[in-house]
Amino acid sequence: MNNKRIALYIGNALYTKTPAITKTIQTLQNSPLTSPILGLLNKNANNSSQLVYNDGNNPVFNDSGDYVGNPNWHKYLTQLKTGGHIQELYLSFSTNGCQWMSDLINTNKTAAIKILSYIKNNLRPLQG
Repeated sequence: MNNKRIALYIGNALYTKTPAITKTIQTLQNSPLTSPILGLLNKNANNSSQLVYNDGNNPVFNDSGDYVGNPNWHKYLTQLKTGGHIQELYLSFSTNGCQWMSDLINTNKTAAIKILSYIKNNLRPLQG
């Protein structure tokens, strides 16, 4: 049994407009990649109540724990996990994204749990 993992940082390519996402998904599924690493969750420089995906143009969560991002992101992530060699997805936090989450845990644990639950439920490996 081969348990090799091939990971690659993807960045904004999985959080842009539909044609670009579809093409990226097809490219990744046709590659030997097993573990896409999605971009960084950062504190929004223009709105401190939000976490953004890579930059200020891509809001993902607010400080109430609500998902405020691309309404189709979950669908795209599910689609990505259902083809090719993809076994798992990873999502990373930047330094200021980690601090934002730490502050949220200290001020609104329920909101922090909502965010972490969303991430867990949408990025976990497929159940086989």
